[in-house]
Amino acid sequence: MGKISCNVCCVERTRARRASAGSPAGGRARAGSAPPDASEGADADSTGVRAYAGADLGAAQDTAMGAAPGFAMGVGSDADLGASPGAALEEGPGFAMGVGSDADLGAASDADLGADPGFALGAAQDTDLEIVPGFALGAATDAALGTGGVLRFDPIRISDKPRFNALFKAIQPQISDFTFSNLLMWRRLIKLQACWLGGFAVILAIPRRYPPYMYAPAGDMADEEGFARAALLACEHFRAMGWEPCFRCVPANVAPTLMRVMGACGFDAACEPDRDFFDYVYKSEDLIGLRGKRFDGKRNHISRFKRAYSFEYEELTEAHIGECARVMRDRCVENDCACLGGAFDACDRIPSMELLAHFGELDCQGAAIRVGGRVEAFTVGEALNDDTAVIYIEKANIAIHGLYAFINQQFCERAWGGMAYVNREEDEGIEGLRRAKLSYHPARLVEKFTVSCKT
Repeated sequence: MGKISCNVCCVERTRARRASAGSPAGGRARAGSAPPDASEGADADSTGVRAYAGADLGAAQDTAMGAAPGFAMGVGSDADLGASPGAALEEGPGFAMGVGSDADLGAASDADLGADPGFALGAAQDTDLEIVPGFALGAATDAALGTGGVLRFDPIRISDKPRFNALFKAIQPQISDFTFSNLLMWRRLIKLQACWLGGFAVILAIPRRYPPYMYAPAGDMADEEGFARAALLACEHFRAMGWEPCFRCVPANVAPTLMRVMGACGFDAACEPDRDFFDYVYKSEDLIGLRGKRFDGKRNHISRFKRAYSFEYEELTEAHIGECARVMRDRCVENDCACLGGAFDACDRIPSMELLAHFGELDCQGAAIRVGGRVEAFTVGEALNDDTAVIYIEKANIAIHGLYAFINQQFCERAWGGMAYVNREEDEGIEGLRRAKLSYHPARLVEKFTVSCKT
């Protein structure tokens, strides 16, 4: 196959800012992004590219290639789930935490999504999670994905966990996006799908409100030819679908290789840092000890909380999920969040509930804080790599002074004391969130890049 050509223009960086949770590029509103003490108003060369352009990219080389992606988004409406938007999560029909399969989350099956046959996650293992009553994939969806592509992309399923875990264990990612739990929790809201090409995973996102994008192929970067093949096939798929190829959240160690590959194959590639989505990484000892004058304010918030309230720290279990749902909904009500009117991609409540719904099947740890016997804060994280934990969710009642600071410090101490670092994800370009994250004095920021290209 000769050089791949395409008409691609640089994709404008999406910087939607929302008061309650923010909306990252591609329409994600990330979990785990709440400021640790929001209640207190924190301050805070071409070598090695010989085969790229002429590589045989034919279907015989990989069974992951297909005539169709097989992921058609249809016309299912919110009414298909039979409940009004904004109904209490803990009282949602079918939201019964049971014996560990998705079916226990309700009687609804994939057919209940309406005319979305391509979004079938499998009746035996991924029935539709009735996570928030009234939430469905919706009528205002992207064009059907079931025809016209050169690769077959499949929805992220809980059964994919072993394969993704093995991949991420091998590559030891630094960016918070590369864990299976993260992919699972965002799979519905931004229609995450994966295609495996040799030892590489290409992950595609198709948000409702923004143009499709993909992550750079994830795999062994020593296999540069395999990486190039996967990247070029992904671009060809985008071109066949009529989309503008765009790689987002590209790690700093991957961006130079991706740029070389694109250049060697005739693309005019542009690479831009996306500061809004740099991950904040802290020394765990800093978040635990809060030592020194720079952390005086944090210690004071915690001391004030301890003096004012009777509280209990509990390790998170499936038994807490209903109360966690209430904490999130209460916060959305306080913030007059658009999710309550049916704009479910306005915040991270859907992804957070997806994560909680599978809590017992994932490798996450969590904590809940009871104040006066009632759960008022909870948090969830897991190991990102061998020396770093990542925090996905942190929610608290903002009316309780010091609660955010307290749960942050306690969870790090009790769950992540053996880790050298804690990744608390990005700030999404939200000014207050950036101040809060900087006020905890990160050890470093993990850079992410957007790579777009044109011929």
